[in-house]
Amino acid sequence: MLGRSLRLNGTLFHYIYDDYQAFSLAGGVPHVFNSNAHATGAELEAFWSPSKNFDVVLGGTWETSSVDSIPATDVQFGPEFFPGAPDSQYCTNLGGLFRCDFPQKTIKGAQFPNAPRFSVNYLLRYNHDVPGGNIAAQIDGVWYDDQYLEVTNGLGSQQKAYNVTNASLTYRHEGTGMSLTAWGRNVFDKAYRAYALNLGILGVTSIYAPPATYGATLLLLPTSGRVRDSACRAPIAWLESPMIHSPAPLDSEVPGWNIAGWTRKRPRPIWVMRG
Repeated sequence: MLGRSLRLNGTLFHYIYDDYQAFSLAGGVPHVFNSNAHATGAELEAFWSPSKNFDVVLGGTWETSSVDSIPATDVQFGPEFFPGAPDSQYCTNLGGLFRCDFPQKTIKGAQFPNAPRFSVNYLLRYNHDVPGGNIAAQIDGVWYDDQYLEVTNGLGSQQKAYNVTNASLTYRHEGTGMSLTAWGRNVFDKAYRAYALNLGILGVTSIYAPPATYGATLLLLPTSGRVRDSACRAPIAWLESPMIHSPAPLDSEVPGWNIAGWTRKRPRPIWVMRG
């Protein structure tokens, strides 16, 4: 399309899980239960290279999921932190401890954790030849819709929609293959949770993703065995898509190529080539 500068990929999927393993804090004790589940969705990706110097990658995903049945918290006991504390809606002070009897015994149709209904990923990259090498500037990131961070879908585990943007500037020396990258991750310093665990009457414990982080990466290659590709002078980009389950490689696992841009979910390698 557009003189072979645009490529579109589309995917439809439907997964059926038998005995899906779901974590639940039933009765105040951690358990792993088995339940049938399913997920349905679609993914659309666009790769556009209007010139040898500019690349754009855009991707969008829609997904819906459901776990048939998970035991809820039910009855749970907890300590009386403040002597004489009054009873609450579902909890009774027994003197020294509380007995909480929650009305919901079973959770039906819960969404998968870390599975937003919509997500969008993007990458824009511009490279320019300079004496002795190439300079490439890149902006990439991902936007996620509202999602739950654990399978019981408690309100305390809901993560609101957020966007994470990364940026990098790379110089690659043509003769030696050496590259120097200055990078920023989560450059707008978005605060969002990467993990949450619902502890029932004890509340929810959460782990937040790293804040804005900046640094530089110097990649040196031995003279022999260096990877060279005249069709792609700038370092190859790595973009993570929310649909694929293979892990992203480390810098050491892809010799000769700087890796820039990532999200915290299921990655897909996208080789940005210019011919």
